[in-house]
Amino acid sequence: GEVDSEMTLARDNAYLESSKVTMNAEIQAQHIRLSAAVEAGKFTEKKRAIMLAEDTLDSVVDLAMAVADFRAYTKHYEYNISDEDPAPLEVWSDLKRAFTNVQTLPTFTAPTTNDRSWGVTTTSPSDVVADIIDATEYEEYINNEKMWSKFVYQFPSVPSPDDPTVAYVLGDTVISTSLTAKPLPEPSPPPVIPSFPLKLALFGVSFSGKTEQAQRLSERYGIRSISVDSELAAATEFSTKVQLGSIPEPDASDELATSFMLLGREAQSLLVKGGEVSDRIYTELAITAIRKLAAEKDTEGEFGWILEDFPQTTKQAILLEKALSGYDAEAHVHHPHDRKSELALPGPRIDPPFEVIQSGIDMVFNLKNEVGVTLRRSLGRRLDPMTGEQYHLETSRPPYDLVCKERLVEPEDPENPSDNLSLQVLSHETRVEGIEDIFAKFGNMKVVNTDGLTNDGVFAVISKQIDAYLEKQAEEAKKLAKERADAKAAEEEKLSAEEEAKRIEEEKAAMKLEDEEQEGESAVPEPEPEGEVEPSAPVVPELSQELGAVLDARFGAASTRYSALVQRTLRALREERIQLGQHLHDVREAFKEMLSAVDDKQPIVSAFCKEFNAVDTDMRFDDRTKAELLLRVEEMRDALWTLVETRRSEVETRLAETREDGWVEKRTHSLQGDFAFMMQLEVDRFFHGVELLQDNVSAVTGAVPLEATEGVLTGIGDDAEVVEEDKKGGKKGKKDDKKKGKKGDKGGEEDAELVKPAERSKVPPTVFAPMPFVPKEKKGEEEEAEMEDKKAKKGKKGAVVEEDVVEKDMLLGTFEKAIAYASS
Repeated sequence: GEVDSEMTLARDNAYLESSKVTMNAEIQAQHIRLSAAVEAGKFTEKKRAIMLAEDTLDSVVDLAMAVADFRAYTKHYEYNISDEDPAPLEVWSDLKRAFTNVQTLPTFTAPTTNDRSWGVTTTSPSDVVADIIDATEYEEYINNEKMWSKFVYQFPSVPSPDDPTVAYVLGDTVISTSLTAKPLPEPSPPPVIPSFPLKLALFGVSFSGKTEQAQRLSERYGIRSISVDSELAAATEFSTKVQLGSIPEPDASDELATSFMLLGREAQSLLVKGGEVSDRIYTELAITAIRKLAAEKDTEGEFGWILEDFPQTTKQAILLEKALSGYDAEAHVHHPHDRKSELALPGPRIDPPFEVIQSGIDMVFNLKNEVGVTLRRSLGRRLDPMTGEQYHLETSRPPYDLVCKERLVEPEDPENPSDNLSLQVLSHETRVEGIEDIFAKFGNMKVVNTDGLTNDGVFAVISKQIDAYLEKQAEEAKKLAKERADAKAAEEEKLSAEEEAKRIEEEKAAMKLEDEEQEGESAVPEPEPEGEVEPSAPVVPELSQELGAVLDARFGAASTRYSALVQRTLRALREERIQLGQHLHDVREAFKEMLSAVDDKQPIVSAFCKEFNAVDTDMRFDDRTKAELLLRVEEMRDALWTLVETRRSEVETRLAETREDGWVEKRTHSLQGDFAFMMQLEVDRFFHGVELLQDNVSAVTGAVPLEATEGVLTGIGDDAEVVEEDKKGGKKGKKDDKKKGKKGDKGGEEDAELVKPAERSKVPPTVFAPMPFVPKEKKGEEEEAEMEDKKAKKGKKGAVVEEDVVEKDMLLGTFEKAIAYASS
């Protein structure tokens, strides 16, 4: 019997050893799978980088081909080879704008028959590429960057202000007006969470001992261990029982029970549909458990709580911290510069002083271990199905004399399947980086490496750090209590001294009054000299919210209009450049075709040669024959010269037609209209900025009465004239437009195009009056008719001297008016 028993034990233990060999083989297979997953990830990143590089290279090649096509189309390389850029600045800028925004490159070689006139809608349809190019160029334009930095007009002899902040007045006024109209949202109040002396969180990789450490810490420090998985199971069970009628639905006044039921019902609906429980539900379950802990009556001995294996994702960490302390890592921190305008430069951004936010968790422990350790702890687990005892092939083997090895099985663990365990560990390492970043801001993150440590060793490391924290908290509490006691004693001593001084003064006053009564003198109190009354500080009215809303809306509408019209004008200028290149190409090709056209000179020469060769050789030396041949040569020469002169006349006629077809004049007129219109937009922008400053100064200082009519301020003084724009471009109230600008005439007025500094107009001054394009022939006829009309209207005395008519360029006239207005 003893021999049989020994053989049974040997066979049983041999089976255990073979199980260990199988475990090592499985660990090796898991390592291979993990290495393959890591290599696959690296290969994917490499492939993604290669694809990005190839796409970038393809885009660069496309850019180079677009430039080459343009240069070949417009023959740019023949007349502008000294440029550093491969194409004209404007074209090259458009290509770069599309390239940097990863958009389809615009084409400049498509033929067109469109003869665009100023003011007409853009020739190209509105599409994504054109809109992005417009927006990018607009940003460069308003910031005077890149191409537009070369076309910025600088006022001559403008003194620099003594105060550099003057440049920020308009930008800061825009911000203050917007804040008055709509203040920044107030920060959310901190959440009301029950306070506990010790608040912990414990998370980490699988099989790092989180559950056991949470239980030990709970027993050691008298805190409640909270498992969100257990809370989820309890919440779904509770909601199911309520739904089935097994238990009554909680009363509406019981907020915790109602919230717990609703969370379970929401999670149950997601799980039934095959979905996942959201991070928000997990976080709210944890917060509900904390609130329930504070509400329970039998928790007087509870010292705090510890979250077991939570948070597990970055989103959960963000939501948990927000629910506990109010800090939202994803929230936008509002700043007055959020209201700044792109059209007005504000002062330097001044961030509020750094405010230390205390985390809602005292200490967060991250338990880490190597992948091999995790695999061994997982794959080495064994379970005796008969007794329910749990063993481990390396750390907790069954006794040698216990015959149970052959019936040991691996325990079922749906949350940690052994087949995908290595991939699960790899996924956890990716998720945990974001969690560490969140809690690193508070300095409460503690990393514990469990490699080579037993459960007792890990517990010793964690408890040592917790004890140090509690000691520090106790010292700070004692220090704070001492400071409060000292402050209270100092306050009491101060009050006692004040009471003593008051008692002494009263005794002195009583003794003085008693002496006066004994002397029998009636004390007549002398009037106290009246001191100078300090002038009260003047009450400075503030900009009301209603008025601020009006000003903010008015300036915002003006800014929106300015942005839209500038971008539309920039697109019009781009189309003018496209038409210029196309017209140049068409003219060059037509001229080339004309030059290469076959004429009749060669047939004439060929006919002469044929006739000459037909003459007999002997007759060529005859004088009469020579004379005849010479005569024929003269005739051929005359015929050739006739053809040449005819061709020359045709070319000159064609050249004159090309020069006088009005294309250059029409395009020049259109370009002048575009740039003059942009000058008007700049005057509008300047006007609305000055208007906003005047309105704010008047409202804040109260120096000038303000009146609001239909949301528009209409006056800045008693004598201020409200100038309204006439539909025809003039100004109302100015009857004799022809007398404007003549200072010597009686009743003459200043130019209506220039607004006085003291005036307030409802609309910006008009400095640009569009003129229709008149062809050269028609213009000449009109000028002749006008001269004839002037001659016919001369007086009988004939003493009227004709005024010199000086016709100014539309662009130059607009420029002079704009500069005069800005200078005023």
